[in-house]
Amino acid sequence: IFAGKLAFDYTISKHIMLLWGIESEYVKGHGTLESGNSSISSSDFLEKEHKHAFYLEERAGWGNWLFHVGMRYESLTADYVDKLSLDKNSHRHYRNLFPSLDLTYSHGGWTNSLSFSSRTNRPSFRQLSNYTYYANEFMYQHGNPKLQPTTLYITEWNTGYKFVNASVSYTYKRNLIASDLYTEDKNSQQLILSSFSNFSHAQVIAANINLQHTYMWWRPSLRIGVVHPFFDCKYMGEPYSYGKT
Repeated sequence: IFAGKLAFDYTISKHIMLLWGIESEYVKGHGTLESGNSSISSSDFLEKEHKHAFYLEERAGWGNWLFHVGMRYESLTADYVDKLSLDKNSHRHYRNLFPSLDLTYSHGGWTNSLSFSSRTNRPSFRQLSNYTYYANEFMYQHGNPKLQPTTLYITEWNTGYKFVNASVSYTYKRNLIASDLYTEDKNSQQLILSSFSNFSHAQVIAANINLQHTYMWWRPSLRIGVVHPFFDCKYMGEPYSYGKT
């Protein structure tokens, strides 16, 4: 892994500041597996990833108001080379813009903040590789080179007064990456395969409240949260909902 970053800032006035920078990363991974078991295929693969990013932010403050807006651009190239089966090779090039926005108001010990952000969760090399992880004679796991990144859009409201803080958030996950179990009949032996798949989308609503107060040298705290997902898929050929609070 090689990574580098350059960060700059410029103060326009006592109320406004600009920040910008560039980032670059290079990652390379290689793995092999030699197997004499007819149920487990041998593998020999190489993975490379290049990422270049540029970001620009503006921060401003007037009186009780703070404002932040930013934009990040990422260009990522990822290559998977299967040395034993060239038809499984893949080349991916992602270009993404990630905006962010934050507005905060503070007055008399009370603080309110409303924010929006976007980000990505890219599959790990283990999730992408065709490498087989052996569990036992009836179960093994392998990756999925065709996985696409998950894109998240998050809207959140935070409020706080003295020792009480609360938040409510909504998250939309596009191309959700999740574990996927299935079976296949290979060489007259029933095998359970564990892999990863992309699902169309999932949504999550969450709310939290946190009470924390300092008493002498003690700082007791109480945190209560509730989460409700919205996620539907098929299990054993039947529709199934994971929308449980």
